[in-house]
Amino acid sequence: MGGSSIVNRIKLSALSRRMRATRARRPRREHRGRMRDFGVNKKRYLFFIPVLLIMIALATWGKDPGRAVHRFRPAALTRVNPLMGWAVDAATDPDQVEIDHSLVYARLTWKELEREEGVFDFEGFERRNRLERWWRAGKRVVLRFVMDAPGPERHRDIPDWLYEAMGENAGQYYENALGRGFSPNYADWLLIERHNAAIRALGARYDGHQGVAFVELGSLGHNGGWTTQHVDSDWDMPPSTDLKTWVGAYTGAFERTPLLASAPYQPVRLTGIGLYNDRLGDEGATWDWLDTLEYGGYDEAVGAQLRGVGAQRRTAPSGAHIPRSIDQQVLFGRGMGALLRALSESHTTYVGGVKATGLTEAMRNNMAVALSAMGYRLWVREAAWPRAVRAGYRLKVDLDVHNDGAQAFSQPWPVELSLFDAGQKVYAQEIELDVRKLAPGVTRAAATIDLPRALPAGRYDLAIAILDPTSGEPAVELTMNAKRVGLRTLLGEIEVTPP
Repeated sequence: MGGSSIVNRIKLSALSRRMRATRARRPRREHRGRMRDFGVNKKRYLFFIPVLLIMIALATWGKDPGRAVHRFRPAALTRVNPLMGWAVDAATDPDQVEIDHSLVYARLTWKELEREEGVFDFEGFERRNRLERWWRAGKRVVLRFVMDAPGPERHRDIPDWLYEAMGENAGQYYENALGRGFSPNYADWLLIERHNAAIRALGARYDGHQGVAFVELGSLGHNGGWTTQHVDSDWDMPPSTDLKTWVGAYTGAFERTPLLASAPYQPVRLTGIGLYNDRLGDEGATWDWLDTLEYGGYDEAVGAQLRGVGAQRRTAPSGAHIPRSIDQQVLFGRGMGALLRALSESHTTYVGGVKATGLTEAMRNNMAVALSAMGYRLWVREAAWPRAVRAGYRLKVDLDVHNDGAQAFSQPWPVELSLFDAGQKVYAQEIELDVRKLAPGVTRAAATIDLPRALPAGRYDLAIAILDPTSGEPAVELTMNAKRVGLRTLLGEIEVTPP
């Protein structure tokens, strides 16, 4: 009995020691297990602490107390900005127009331009389309040159002298759903030669002209739309091998004015120019056109394989025209949903062929809604610069520019930074910012201006503006919640100290 009792006490004592050891170790094992769950061991833990301290120090150092940061929110547009929106028929009486617009559309036939060989009547064209009056009102022209404009009567739109010189192979008269007209022989060498001369004259007159916003590649097909509706295929469009010549006539004559073509033919795609849709409002035709831009296709009229243009659609201008066959009261009524989808998918810059007189109130309201789906919407979300800069030194401004619109700005208009004192401009300088690169989305840019040494010390308001190169004055409203002096948008205060 005694021996058994001693053995039992020894076993109980050993068991007790093991249990105490287990209880003592359990918290440490659980703690190490939890740390391992996060991938941290002793060495990593010791390494992490100094890294964390360095990161905190860098973050604290990066908060420059001498730097001012100003942030803004988007706001509604209160006016029609230039180079976008509705393009009203230029022949319309300006006093009768019932919609806000910055563009007019003018079609020029070859016959009216060059009634005598080598004599170009630009004055008559401008007079018939009231261009001087439109230009004085600050409107800009979308221009298209055509050789075949269907109408109610039998007629020709190439000059009589050219028709006679071309002889029996000059072309053919036609009558179809579009009307009556004459389709010239686009393969005739004389027609090509004289056409190129006419386009060169057109470029000499209007390339870089501040009153001309866009030039559409017309010339070929009905209404210059690069399509025909003929039974006799011998008088249709030129073969794809000749398209480079027709496109080259325009790209050689217009180096400063944005160009647009009807489809992404190879010579069009390689130049990066814009595109236009002549069938806006025809839902089937419009989506076929969009599919071609996205995925490519095949043009049977010219025998050309087409490829998609991808990102080019968001940076090059995109035009559209509403054909006469479309009932615009329906289009701007129950057709609004389809129209808005088409405008958005097309990244539309402007729309021609729009009805501008005799509108109902519902049409005017819906046209204002449709306008919001076109063009650019530029605003500055954030602007930052040093709180104080000495006179005579360079000021650097960092900008976070947003474009909430459908398209980029289409021409290289200058951008200006200026200083205001009590509402009066005291200094201004243009900056190196290409507005054509402000594609939809966010663009970060840095701008600098050199402050005059004679600028008096004091506090000034810093403003930004996009200038109309014709007048040298601000012409674009930035859609942001900021104070303005006219169309100059105030970004915030800056202190100028003595040199």
